[in-house]
Amino acid sequence: MAVYNHVLFHIDGEVYAVDVANAGSIEKNMTYNTLPGMPFFMKGVFELRNELIPVISIREIFNRKEKSDTNYEMILSTIAGQTIAYLVDHVDSIVPMDVFETEGIPLLHQNSKAYIKRVGNYQNSIVVVLDLTKMLDKEQFASVSMLLNEKKKKDQDALLAAQLAEQKRKDEEKRKAEAGE
Repeated sequence: MAVYNHVLFHIDGEVYAVDVANAGSIEKNMTYNTLPGMPFFMKGVFELRNELIPVISIREIFNRKEKSDTNYEMILSTIAGQTIAYLVDHVDSIVPMDVFETEGIPLLHQNSKAYIKRVGNYQNSIVVVLDLTKMLDKEQFASVSMLLNEKKKKDQDALLAAQLAEQKRKDEEKRKAEAGE
């Protein structure tokens, strides 16, 4: 067994963990907006430090019902250059934890082997350690990336249109001033 630092968090009263190295930051109750055509596991997007960040529901990936209250936290992780926010019920703390590999451990569902990194023991309880870089399969990651790229393009097009309209307005004001109108 080895000891690593982990971020402990809860989903439906169950404790999970991620390696500290995979958790960029923890955000609480960030406001996010939905986008048309989002995949089922994506709850929306928000902007943080001029970066558009998708919000992914671990509950949806686990096929769990969304909770009704609006208190939640997000664990941010960067995957292939894209920061992703994973919704969780509550983040506990960063703790050192004994861990061991997952061979022979029952899986949450058929795709869970990809994102279960190992299992740990914390305060005499078994904790599943997730690999956030593998929570989304290639197709899911591609669909999120495509949606973000479309949103960025629309935002850039809207900004360009606004800049052109502003320049046209200034040109018209200048023309009127020169003509004495």
